Amino acid sequence: HVNVGLVFIENNVILDGAGHTVTPPANTHGVIADGKDNITVRNLNINMSASNLAGIVLVRGSDFAVEDNTITGVNGGGKGISITVGGSNAQITGNQINGSHTGIDVRDIPQSTISNNTVTSSAVGAWGIVVGRSTDTQISNNTITSDNGLILEGTGSFTGYTVTDNTIN
Repeated sequence: HVNVGLVFIENNVILDGAGHTVTPPANTHGVIADGKDNITVRNLNINMSASNLAGIVLVRGSDFAVEDNTITGVNGGGKGISITVGGSNAQITGNQINGSHTGIDVRDIPQSTISNNTVTSSAVGAWGIVVGRSTDTQISNNTITSDNGLILEGTGSFTGYTVTDNTIN
């Protein structure tokens, strides 16, 4: 059992935060959807200062959009955005992530786009954007400031990745 701030319990949901701020309590995720499809999270500020988990977690589903969110203050080994475990088509665009150990983590989600995000972390060993086993993925126009900027993980072929016009500091 994982504690969370906001939980999606249905498919086909758009959460437009309209610039409002969510501050989840200690040891909780900010937003989570598990096994749901067609989920959008946009225009939300997530202050993770009390938690070491992830700001936005989307797992075991398809057709995700995470756009124009600001995630700050993730402690310890936490992540800004984590989209994992099966499914396809994640659109991660225009997000600002500050202070997480891993800014954006996309694994086993082919046919995804990660673009126009800014990831900043001064933590030692921090990872900016990590993509694993997610073929046919476009990674473009991101600005990353961290020890380990952009990491493509996996075994076998990396066929179908397109990585263009990213700035890594």
